[in-house]
Amino acid sequence: MKRFKVILVSVLLGFLIINCSLFDDYDDFIPPEWIQGTWADTLDVTIYTFSDYDITQTISSNTIIFSDTYRRSLISQTSTDSLYFFSINESGSTVTYHFEKTTDTTLDYYTATGSTMIPAVELIIR
Repeated sequence: MKRFKVILVSVLLGFLIINCSLFDDYDDFIPPEWIQGTWADTLDVTIYTFSDYDITQTISSNTIIFSDTYRRSLISQTSTDSLYFFSINESGSTVTYHFEKTTDTTLDYYTATGSTMIPAVELIIR
């Protein structure tokens, strides 16, 4: 099942990169309503806070406010009832973030840079 998810995500991300997503903008993050709130791994090492207009990432006490950090980057986003993908293209390099709702209180999250993908991490609503 995990392999199926990776293949599905790869196909969807390829589609997003080749075609324009629903939202292409420079500096706007538009997380879907279902993901808005604060999500963390079980050790509180990785924490994401989604608002209706921005994303904050904290990893090991280092915080990034996406709209500030990626102000001049091309942002491509798409979402469904259970998936939120966004890519950040900065100086020809693209990083893709994937969040999949597994239950009302848990998400699977991972990032990919080029062909390098980190294993999924479970995030829990706080």
